[in-house]
Amino acid sequence: MNLILEAEKFAEPYYKIETNTDNKQGKFLRTHVSLVKKFALEIGKHENADLLVLEIVAETHDVAKNIDKENHQELGSKIVAKFLEDKDLEEKRKKLIVECVAKHGLKCRGQKDKLEVVIIRTADAMAVLFDDEWQANRRKAKTKEKMIEKYDKLLAKVQIESEIPKAKTRIEYLKLLL
Repeated sequence: MNLILEAEKFAEPYYKIETNTDNKQGKFLRTHVSLVKKFALEIGKHENADLLVLEIVAETHDVAKNIDKENHQELGSKIVAKFLEDKDLEEKRKKLIVECVAKHGLKCRGQKDKLEVVIIRTADAMAVLFDDEWQANRRKAKTKEKMIEKYDKLLAKVQIESEIPKAKTRIEYLKLLL
């Protein structure tokens, strides 16, 4: 079986874990993963990155989000490392996938990261910014101040120069909706 399809099948149950009665989080995560993949592959092609690594990471980067939101990167990297153990893939790529999952959040920014890590971090932020349903849901649930704070954090995750103007423009539009 194709490794990307295996990663997708592996990750799917994690995105279906219920965190509330209507399981909106699971639905949002599936949409989010699709958007992360879209942005990661677009950016990755432009930046000449390892597209196989990016696609596997996009599929698996949030596997622990419904288990432990605050520590999902660390836990997720362990879960993904276990998944990759018996896969026919170079060790270097396996390590890079695990590193991308572990470092896709803002708290890891500023370190000297590999290109694929920076792309996934950027794609993760762009996916949130361009998910209209998530944005509409958040605007109902959060204050204007909290949303602006969230936008500032998302912009800080965007580290690929070509994506910064797109993120800034989107944030300006989203602020008009608040």
